Amino acid sequence: SDLNSGSIIFDGIDDTLPVSATAANLNLSDSFTIQMILKPYVVSPTVTNSTNKGLFLCQSNIQGGMNRYLHILIREQVFMMGFYSNDLYDYGHPLTANTWYIVNFRFNNSTKLRSIWVNGNKNVEDNAGTNMTLDDGLVTICGVYNQPFNGELASTLVYNRALTDNE
Repeated sequence: SDLNSGSIIFDGIDDTLPVSATAANLNLSDSFTIQMILKPYVVSPTVTNSTNKGLFLCQSNIQGGMNRYLHILIREQVFMMGFYSNDLYDYGHPLTANTWYIVNFRFNNSTKLRSIWVNGNKNVEDNAGTNMTLDDGLVTICGVYNQPFNGELASTLVYNRALTDNE
């Protein structure tokens, strides 16, 4: 069967998918893994609001400062997982438009390690140095920061733990 059967198509203009759960409900201030199966229609090495593609956002109700937001984007033609001014880029693996990806964004609270896995390969890892400070902020999938995703999203899974390398 074709992977895009039943996927949600985002037009890259104004589509978003608000989630009824908050960051606190999803326990995203602790260890987590977010897995997305997606196909971007457009990727660009240029950084503008029209070329950045927002995939996932958890906002804190606490205003400003580092580590107050979890944002996952396609930026500069690569996946990026950021804690607001504390970001991890997968610069070694540029994306190709119209290609399906299974991507895992993982954070381990006890070790502070975060990593980006694409199609079963750990592409990049670093030490975040700290935890995020999230509370009852909103969770949005695609179209975050006025940076709409243009492509297909087949699945988004949120695990309340950091999956192991073998998982």
